[in-house]
Amino acid sequence: MIVITRRLSMRLRKILRQALTLSPRDLSPAILLDGGPHGLNVRSRTSDAAVEFHLEGEQPVEQFWLPFELLADVEGRKESPVQIQVDDGSVLASWRDGSVPQMVRHTLVEPPEEIEFPELPTHATENPASLLKSLH
Repeated sequence: MIVITRRLSMRLRKILRQALTLSPRDLSPAILLDGGPHGLNVRSRTSDAAVEFHLEGEQPVEQFWLPFELLADVEGRKESPVQIQVDDGSVLASWRDGSVPQMVRHTLVEPPEEIEFPELPTHATENPASLLKSLH
């Protein structure tokens, strides 16, 4: 079981939509949750872009794909925890909204055929300050 917060779900949804340039009518990409002692890596990709978000803090060693829509279902402004787990071919998310228990179930997403993500660069180059003016 992987645990995130409702606020993080909202943040992840926003990050993924912006980084992958998704419009509301686009088909939603699958999301990989990869937990372990290193923390939590959240990855997604389209044919044009790939994005990875890393959250520090130990998580259970678990890896599964879930539908993008699950983030919308569990998002909220509070830091209340959401427990996400695989249960008999589906992804089950549960949390509390105040004192009311909530639960949503989605079909487990099959990994995309091509799941490789680009390697991080070994070094970075600093851009001159004039670049911002040029881009504006």
